[in-house]
Amino acid sequence: MRKPLALALCAALSSLALPMAAMAQSADPIIRDSAPAVAKIKIRHADGTVHDGLRCGTRDHTAAERKFIDDVLREHRNAKVAQAAGATVTIPVAFHVVTKAGKGKNAGLVGDVTDAQLDAQIDVLNAAYAGRGFSFIRAATTRTVNGRWFDGCASSGTERDMKNALAINPAQTLNIYSCNPRDLLGYAYYPDSFAETDTRHGVVMLHSSVPGGATTNYNEGDTATHEVGHYLGLAHTFEGGCAEPGDSVADTPAEASPAYGCPLNRDTCPSAGLDPIYNFMDYTYDGCMNTFTSGQDGRMQQMVAAFKPSLGS
Repeated sequence: MRKPLALALCAALSSLALPMAAMAQSADPIIRDSAPAVAKIKIRHADGTVHDGLRCGTRDHTAAERKFIDDVLREHRNAKVAQAAGATVTIPVAFHVVTKAGKGKNAGLVGDVTDAQLDAQIDVLNAAYAGRGFSFIRAATTRTVNGRWFDGCASSGTERDMKNALAINPAQTLNIYSCNPRDLLGYAYYPDSFAETDTRHGVVMLHSSVPGGATTNYNEGDTATHEVGHYLGLAHTFEGGCAEPGDSVADTPAEASPAYGCPLNRDTCPSAGLDPIYNFMDYTYDGCMNTFTSGQDGRMQQMVAAFKPSLGS
């Protein structure tokens, strides 16, 4: 069920905040052409090829973007807009499985994802977000054979074409696109990036990162968990490095840089606490990720109330 909001206040704040949100991201909020230059992981595909890639294409906020978000959230807090204790936003998920026609020994559909894997992906999301104010249901599935969209889903023009054609009610629905986002496992836009009705919202993920997929170490479904965290308003745990305000969440220990693999007892900042390598918003293996903090829970709930008030309604 939807969390109760002060509707009149939300309408007033939305009329102010959402047009501003469309301008909040002054630059492309996704890492695109620079991805190979900062690659840190090995992405293994179903055909056996392996190449360098980046776990996530969502870039850090700028100082101006952080200030904009803080100002909007402060207005909500001052107006005492609150979520009822125990209330949960149930988010309908529309999966868009984009594939391409194979050739030769790879004849057939390249990049297909089965219904069983989509159901398993929903299970992974519900396990990760249980008790955190959000749950997920599989509401729709589209299947499209389009080689340009499949291989170009991390290119801004192609991404826009794909999403304009496939997106289902982005204000109320989480659209997840599986495809081949070049050298990325996935990416998503923050809630403040655009008005909530903008088709660019949603998650783009490598087709083989779903549960049981072919991408070794990243095939338990937590690419989607990580990207949905961005979609709901969370930054990377290492945003800002050791300097304040970091990821703008008080109870995630500061982290100087992304963690890879599962480096136990890693501690890269002088402030208290080991690096949050188990957090879903770091860059570790799927098998290492298993938690959000209570501060992250509150941050997601606040971001949705401020920038995505229609989500799940």
